Amino acid sequence: MDNIHTSIHKIIEDRLSGTPFKLVELMVKPVSKRLLVRVYLDSEQGITIDQCRNFSKDLALEIDTQNLIENYILEVSSPGVDRPLKEDWQFRKNTGRTLAVDYTDSQNMEMHVVGKLNKYENGIVYLSLSGKKKKNPEETLELPLDKIKKAAVQLQW
Repeated sequence: MDNIHTSIHKIIEDRLSGTPFKLVELMVKPVSKRLLVRVYLDSEQGITIDQCRNFSKDLALEIDTQNLIENYILEVSSPGVDRPLKEDWQFRKNTGRTLAVDYTDSQNMEMHVVGKLNKYENGIVYLSLSGKKKKNPEETLELPLDKIKKAAVQLQW
């Protein structure tokens, strides 16, 4: 199955070359008597359902042409807002949104904060937090990306 994963990954990367889209995740796993191939794509501008459908058709054609898998289910979609942010471009894309962030502080303590992503620059996430004092109603937390364990967009209802 590793060979199939590697082959599909290469096909996807070749197809995405020269486009604004990025492979967020590729999963290949057995389901009943078939293989489930789940592909998550995104870009800094987002991705539409039509773009996912077109990519799915192209990918299925290539998988079939190369006879990689006989019986499979192919799903191509955007990762959704609840997926953890990992890459630089994902943080840039979500500037202005509220994030929940788990990170390790300078004393190696695990911390959790919720704040507005002001900007992402040079590997640093700048979060705006509500201050606890009237004199300082808002503070900015600067977090190096390598200290962040998990960051995800929080939907505002």
